[in-house]
Amino acid sequence: MQKNNYLKQRLFEELSHLNQGSSTAFIMKYHECFSIEEIAKALNIKEETVKSKLFYAKQVLSEKLEMFNPKN
Repeated sequence: MQKNNYLKQRLFEELSHLNQGSSTAFIMKYHECFSIEEIAKALNIKEETVKSKLFYAKQVLSEKLEMFNPKN
């Protein structure tokens, strides 16, 4: 349980280092369960832009949090 709390803390810490648009889109998608369409409407951007921001966020976070990958 303590490891999960630490991982969650690290995730939000790393999200704070991303640009605001990418971190907001990531939180809306994976924490608040918004759809791509809903995020696009809420942020007043195109769906393709939301997808790009999510791709960027996932790529950076996977590098930063690589030590938590169970495959390692």
